[in-house]
Amino acid sequence: MAVNRFKTEEHIAEMNKLMNKAHKSISDYDRMRELWSFLNPEHTIAATNMTERELTWLELINQSHLPNKILARKVILSSLISHPSVLLGPETVQNKAMVIKDASPDVLLLQEVESQKGLDTFLSLFFDKVYPTRIFVPTLDRFGRGMAILCKEGFSVSEITSFTDVFPSSKETNHAAQLYKLVTHDSKWYDIANLQFFLTGSEEGSSPVCEELINQIVKWLKLEMYGTAYRMIVGSLDILPHSKLLQPIIDGLKMKYSNRLSSFYTELDFGKGRHYHGLGTYAKGVNLTQKDYFLIDDLTASKTVYTGMNRKGLVPIEKEQWRTYDRLNNTNAASRHPLLTLDMA
Repeated sequence: MAVNRFKTEEHIAEMNKLMNKAHKSISDYDRMRELWSFLNPEHTIAATNMTERELTWLELINQSHLPNKILARKVILSSLISHPSVLLGPETVQNKAMVIKDASPDVLLLQEVESQKGLDTFLSLFFDKVYPTRIFVPTLDRFGRGMAILCKEGFSVSEITSFTDVFPSSKETNHAAQLYKLVTHDSKWYDIANLQFFLTGSEEGSSPVCEELINQIVKWLKLEMYGTAYRMIVGSLDILPHSKLLQPIIDGLKMKYSNRLSSFYTELDFGKGRHYHGLGTYAKGVNLTQKDYFLIDDLTASKTVYTGMNRKGLVPIEKEQWRTYDRLNNTNAASRHPLLTLDMA
């Protein structure tokens, strides 16, 4: 059957417009499904004109029937890295791989992942057979990005739960929250929450929308984590350490900062910066503004033998300097975030 090129491109343009809306109504999603019925992969023109992100969005809207709790196969624990939502060059991808290889975690948590297909491609290039289990779970991100958990042999996830409570959408807030119930080869159970917030202008805690969002997520995690021995919360929270927005997570869930343990280590800043501890930064001599966290409970802290951070794939800001990978610059940086790690006995 012949394909009407003009009509097809017209529908692609409409799909792009709908996807770029910050706040989508139910009717918007219904229309996106209708467009997907027309723009199916069998139509050559549609497939060749659609980007990876567009296809991911189509996967997302067609998976809206997924239950909140997804039974998993095998999967992962130990670090975090965030991927920007842009087209990545080969040097950027290689630098991402170097950050992960340096840490070599048994369990790896990822944020802002474009799709399962993109994740599988990355792993096949750099970590073939290293992480036999990899799970991509969509979020409410307007670009269709999701989170992922990877693990080596000997680790499995019995359940993945997403925070899908209906919360007023706002330009001021955006969030993704998933909880992984992990069991190790020696039958130890862990609850690991992967959180990502975008709380524009909320550092002083002045936004009731942000406060309510965090309180609702804390309430959810209290219920889901109840009775689990080892508990961890990791992610890019977009909150400074001294902000009152962080207190419900710290106090309500009884968590500790892993970067404040005596076992925390990372290479220090160059020059005078190594003797200075700036307000809102990770540690003395590590003067990078902290908005990424690895929070742990008391029992996990007692079993922790090392906690650290790899920022070699992150381009230093103007005043603070640290050692990076060779030829790293703003165009090929691994991420806008450091990779956080934790090792347990």
